[in-house]
Amino acid sequence: MAHHGRVILPNSIQASDGTSLAYHLTAGPGRPILLVHGFGSDAFTNWMISGWVRSLQSVAPDRPVVAVDLRGHGRSSRPLDPAKYRVRTMVADLQAVLAAAIPEGGSFDAVGYSLGARLVTELAATLAANVYPNRGPEFSIRRMVLGGSDGGPLLQGIDTAALKLSLASGALPEDPETARVFGIANALPTNDPAALIALVQGLSADPTLARRAPDPQRRVLLAVGTEDLYLPTARLWAAQLNAASVATIPGRDHLTAVPAGVFRRVAAEFLN
Repeated sequence: MAHHGRVILPNSIQASDGTSLAYHLTAGPGRPILLVHGFGSDAFTNWMISGWVRSLQSVAPDRPVVAVDLRGHGRSSRPLDPAKYRVRTMVADLQAVLAAAIPEGGSFDAVGYSLGARLVTELAATLAANVYPNRGPEFSIRRMVLGGSDGGPLLQGIDTAALKLSLASGALPEDPETARVFGIANALPTNDPAALIALVQGLSADPTLARRAPDPQRRVLLAVGTEDLYLPTARLWAAQLNAASVATIPGRDHLTAVPAGVFRRVAAEFLN
């Protein structure tokens, strides 16, 4: 494995359905930190060039960081079949990456943003239920940072037919939320919009995302931009959870919160 500073360049494994899953890993003997990006991003953009890995290592240099490229994103495979995108499948992907990156198992912390935050909560519920693919190493989550999330349903009401038409024509969908999703799918030059639209088709039809996220039952920090429409409902969700607090990111909205220095700082302090 080639090193770039303290960062090991992408590793990859195969999921049980043959999908290639890429991840970045830093070395260290401490408690690992799992990073899960949101829809339309990737590990490099979301966590590395934004300064997240550097900030986490400056506070706790002994802690390994595992930054995943979700299927359909980054260097991971990009299936065009919507059936390849289900919450259970993507949670199993996270478990498979953890097992490869941290074969001894054990306790870890997790940071997720937007869709990544929802997947982290579903991962916590899966681990609490003692569900392990192929009985691999066992893990438990100690603390979680959930960014840009209010725990509510995701990708509901998206006009997936309009997304496919827009993919063919290049014209924005008329529905504002569908247009927003289409814009995110096309935001990065490295994105594959067809794969991301397949992901939206698959996840929007998954009944898991039509429900509220499960209570993580762990120490949780919710981090939301002051200009993010999720902020009021995130505060309500925090009040309903057993051990949650809210950190606001001044002047940032849902799409601009991730690289904010205050976000990185409060997350690193919370996890350490």
